[in-house]
Amino acid sequence: MRKDCLVVRSRFDIDVNDQHSRDLRSVLARYIRHARRV
Repeated sequence: MRKDCLVVRSRFDIDVNDQHSRDLRSVLARYIRHARRV
């Protein structure tokens, strides 16, 4: 079970490291920051 979680997590990390995912993450971070202000 733990190995499956690790595999999924490593795959997710790789996706996040992808340029497109990075842009999406920055947009999400900006949105979250804006939501926190309000």
